[in-house]
Amino acid sequence: MKNLKYIATILILFIGLNSVQAQKRGKNQTQQDRDKKEQKYHKKMQEELSLSDGDMNKIKEIRSKRAQQIRNHKDEIKRLKEEERKEMNNVLSAEQRDKYKKFEKKYHKKNRNKMNKKGRTIQNEGRQHKDRKDNMQQYDR
Repeated sequence: MKNLKYIATILILFIGLNSVQAQKRGKNQTQQDRDKKEQKYHKKMQEELSLSDGDMNKIKEIRSKRAQQIRNHKDEIKRLKEEERKEMNNVLSAEQRDKYKKFEKKYHKKNRNKMNKKGRTIQNEGRQHKDRKDNMQQYDR
């Protein structure tokens, strides 16, 4: 019986480690895909607009700077959501927080189904679901 528990524990750890590594590979692959798409976009833009290398470098710099600003805004939004969560937790009782988590899950599931009917891709839907799941985990704190 002890051996069975030992084997089961090792198996669970092995599966968990593999899934974490697969997620990391997926994130890296996604970034590589984005980089390839961006390179292709820039090349096509340069050809279509007959841009010199110097002009193209300036455009890349502008786009890169703007992308950084967008990332900064995403961080700001995340910070604001965290503030909102803390303020709400000060108002809600423990029971109300539990009910609120269930309400949010139900609400987002309903809206996710509506989005699917509008033709959103499953990949985007998965990302959106993950974002909401991360947000909901904040209410557990």
